[in-house]
Amino acid sequence: MKLTPGSSKLRRLAGAVLSLILFAGLGVYVTRAYKEKIPPEHLAQSVNRLPPGAETAPMEWIASTRMIEAVGTVRAKHEILISSKILARVDRILVRAGDVVRRGDLLVQLDPGELIAQKAAARAVLEAAEADRNLNRKDFVRRRELFQRDAVSRHEYDVAQRALEAAEAAVKGAEEEIAVVDSRLGFTRIYAPADGKVIERLSEPGDMAVSGRALLSMYDPSNLRLEADIPESVLSCITHAQDIDMVIPALDFRGIGKVEEIVPQASESSRSFTVKVSLPDEGRLYPGMFGRIEIPCGRIQRLLVPAQSVRHVGQVRLLDVVAPDDTVTRVQVQTGKVVGDRVEVLSGVDPPKGSDVPPRVILH
Repeated sequence: MKLTPGSSKLRRLAGAVLSLILFAGLGVYVTRAYKEKIPPEHLAQSVNRLPPGAETAPMEWIASTRMIEAVGTVRAKHEILISSKILARVDRILVRAGDVVRRGDLLVQLDPGELIAQKAAARAVLEAAEADRNLNRKDFVRRRELFQRDAVSRHEYDVAQRALEAAEAAVKGAEEEIAVVDSRLGFTRIYAPADGKVIERLSEPGDMAVSGRALLSMYDPSNLRLEADIPESVLSCITHAQDIDMVIPALDFRGIGKVEEIVPQASESSRSFTVKVSLPDEGRLYPGMFGRIEIPCGRIQRLLVPAQSVRHVGQVRLLDVVAPDDTVTRVQVQTGKVVGDRVEVLSGVDPPKGSDVPPRVILH
């Protein structure tokens, strides 16, 4: 039979459809998508009988204070930016990051050359003004004597007096100009305004020091605090001057600080308030370190089991729970804080509260 172009195209299309159906069926078979799924919560748990001689201990519900953790950052209460009051070239910087300085220590030396030249010019102006004043003083004294003898007019006397006053004003102006230059010369030596530690050099010798632009930054290491953000729901649980437990994990440091400040404005993005807690003078704390504060806020019931009862299999935590009929069920649990020799169970088992016969766990 002779095939027409239309029948050949139809055969190719049918072959393509059949191939797609075969591939789809293979995919379903490989992934077992045709089988019914069983939700994880319906999986059967391992149930056994209590072994003879096994040691057990009861689970316990205890009422304790609910602790809310808030993360924060160590910051300096007073961070000092060292800058120049004049425009001058940086000649020397005598400190580096990490140096401890005392109040009055020389930190930066600026080039005084231009100011020294200005002072020399001002000194020359002063000398000329003093010479002119001396000349006008002699002329005034002479004219005053003549005026007293009616040898000169009142107008000549007044002119001599005004000339002397102008010369004295010129001398005073030159002296004030020298005082201004001396003051600016004093600004070429920048001293530490307080005890502290240098954080960073923000300029190097040869750079131009501009008024208002920082050359160094430093802080007082004895006056640090931990600044943390707390949710608005916890704001009612914290007050000014309250003692707060704190942790600096990097140093394995635990301590108690006092709430110094609660910023009375919430962040619009996170709806949280900033709390600033004082830190003890440890000598090893640095601004920027991570820390946590623990805020007591209400009461909570916690389920505790002996630490010996928790089995660790990799990242999995297992408990062997003993029922009143001595059947043992192994369950996977999520644990929380360690309280003495016991561990808090957060999920995985939920025994009834206030039961006369609390469930037990096997000690390993």
